[in-house]
Amino acid sequence: AADVVHLCATWANDSGAAIYVDGAKVKEGELAMGKTKKAGGVMNIGQEQDSLGGGYDGNQAFAGSLYNLNMFNMKLSDDQVTKLYGEGTFCEMVPDDMWKVGM
Repeated sequence: AADVVHLCATWANDSGAAIYVDGAKVKEGELAMGKTKKAGGVMNIGQEQDSLGGGYDGNQAFAGSLYNLNMFNMKLSDDQVTKLYGEGTFCEMVPDDMWKVGM
């Protein structure tokens, strides 16, 4: 059986991006600083896109399972990522204090 890994990527236009593996930050840096993303777009998960709006190659598709996929409308802090990782227990639910209603 394959190992289960907790991955988290965060980004904000004023503070850059960070990548976490099993609750620990492994990379951070400036990415699209000062840029904004328009509403109404499409996010592809598990498939590399060769051109805007299409151009998919079936040989580049993700073959596996995703469990407990969450997306937030804010950049998570180091503490929030650690909390979601839950010491390897992978929170079954997003903690109540991380919900922002009406955003």
